Amino acid sequence: MVFKYLLIFINLLNFTLSWNSIGHSLILRIAEKHIRSDKLKKINNIVGEPITNVGDWADLIKHKPNYKWTEHLHFINIENNKKLNYITDCIKNKCIIGGINNFIWQLIEKKNLNEPIRFLAHLFADIHQPLHCGYKKDLGGNILYVQYNVHNLSVKRNFHIVWDKSMISSRILLDFNNDIDKYFNHLYRISITYMDDESIDPLIIAHETVELLPNVYRNVYENCTLDYQYYKDNCDILDRQLAIAGKRMAILFNTYIE
Repeated sequence: MVFKYLLIFINLLNFTLSWNSIGHSLILRIAEKHIRSDKLKKINNIVGEPITNVGDWADLIKHKPNYKWTEHLHFINIENNKKLNYITDCIKNKCIIGGINNFIWQLIEKKNLNEPIRFLAHLFADIHQPLHCGYKKDLGGNILYVQYNVHNLSVKRNFHIVWDKSMISSRILLDFNNDIDKYFNHLYRISITYMDDESIDPLIIAHETVELLPNVYRNVYENCTLDYQYYKDNCDILDRQLAIAGKRMAILFNTYIE
């Protein structure tokens, strides 16, 4: 029994260390299935590799001197329990909404498409993660520490990481027999239920994401324990956000890549 839980812990740790890659890869795999074949070929030629490989790129370069200006483009923080206000929450367009709009405009301008595609492949995923549109008081959960206690594993981490990494790690491990492809197939089946006219306006999407916060933050406070019940209560949100992010990303590229 001890050996069984040790194996589970090792597997969960591996997922936790790489959720960023796994989460973005899942969304891009969904997008890939919905992007028109001619446009997918052009996208892959422009970035020089399959689009499914570039999900981490914007995270990997954002701390480099030439790209530090992009750090604020990965999120928007709002006042606690209030609606999103673009004017006050996105000063000088330095937020995920402004960033997405900027890179979409670069696609429209048809100049140097490589980096805009790479940024959009990442940011369009981020804007669907609830804590990338989180509260200012805890910086999108980054300074709110909780005990994540699911399946006899207990670890203290910031709340943002719970949604960035731990939730999807648990989802794959506990509900899909540790098989990422099974989870991808589940998400893809959800994605095909969404229409081809889903909104790709980042302001509308951000408003939708903010509307999830009361559920995401329910019974969450400093040093609280997030147990299996919290995980199960939020699985539908997790699945929906991953699935619809992939579908909307495909709509975006189908619309703006010529």
